[in-house]
Amino acid sequence: MSKSMLKSLLRNPLQIGSVKESSKALARMMIKQIPKDPNYIVEFGAGTAPITEELAKKYDPDKIFSFELNKELYQKARTRVPDIRFYNCNVIEAPEILPDEVVGKVDAI
Repeated sequence: MSKSMLKSLLRNPLQIGSVKESSKALARMMIKQIPKDPNYIVEFGAGTAPITEELAKKYDPDKIFSFELNKELYQKARTRVPDIRFYNCNVIEAPEILPDEVVGKVDAI
């Protein structure tokens, strides 16, 4: 467990979904479920962005939008995968934040 994940867990245990970063194997398995040529992909809860990183290897970064509520994890994710659009806010704000052309055309969440 990384130091930042542990600190985040201790500060707000209900906000952290996992105390360990997702593995590359898990990320690849999840990504296999995404259609071959998706319109858009939205990720809720990027954490430190291991899954986002794998998404960026396979799909056009312009098709990927990622949300992370925790400020520290959000900063780490942006550093790890700088070509992806990250938002530091609650996912309930997604419909207002995402560009109009994206809303209603997301193929994977």
